[in-house]
Amino acid sequence: MTHNGQIGNQINDQIFQELSVIIPFTANDVLWKDLLQDLIPLPKEAEIILVGPDAPDSEMFKKATAKIIAQIRYVYSPIGRGLQLNTGAKKATKNYFWFLHADSKIPRPSLHMLERELAIKKDALHYFDLQFLNDGPKLMGLNSLAANFRSRIFGIPFGDQGFAVSRAVFYRIGGFSERTNYGEDHNFVWEAKKKRVPLNHISGAIFTSARQYQTTGWSKLTGKRIYLTTKRATKECVKLVKKRIIESWL
Repeated sequence: MTHNGQIGNQINDQIFQELSVIIPFTANDVLWKDLLQDLIPLPKEAEIILVGPDAPDSEMFKKATAKIIAQIRYVYSPIGRGLQLNTGAKKATKNYFWFLHADSKIPRPSLHMLERELAIKKDALHYFDLQFLNDGPKLMGLNSLAANFRSRIFGIPFGDQGFAVSRAVFYRIGGFSERTNYGEDHNFVWEAKKKRVPLNHISGAIFTSARQYQTTGWSKLTGKRIYLTTKRATKECVKLVKKRIIESWL
């Protein structure tokens, strides 16, 4: 499934002409169609890849892509976020990869910030600040503050902050883990640290849905994610320190 649209006012910078946007999704996702509207400014040379186990509804796809001039297509992959992300990367033809969750929203200024940062810091793993949409509990503002504190101070951003890397950096890191149902983004960051890939915070924001917190319960889901993040970070930090000590001896 491919598509070309027509619209003016797009971003024509050379960096974005070499950009592949990779979006994993499932048949139950519908917010990807809203995300695509934020990607209308991308130039015709850029590509957008939807990756999942089922093709999107043809009528919904047609309406959602009517104004997009970038190359856009669906790629099959068995379910599993790490597997879907890696499949998208394998099918990508451009030199920069931008991995976005299907329920993300991208303000126009953030597009321009990404364009600038990719050009300046080609060897980094880029990520944005995180803000939650108004579709969840009222306490989600605290989650935004915690996520941005965690990523800026401790250097542990998550995938919903819109990872962007060059093709070379992606394969240097080794891609996403396909052996876990949770935390493939966390693993990707720690592998980047092990390979001494610098993390670059982009001051713009990406918005993401808070529906899961509404469905599961704010305290339950927040507590679970804090526990899993702390557990994984402690383990990986110990491994990283050991690796650095061994490297210093060699």
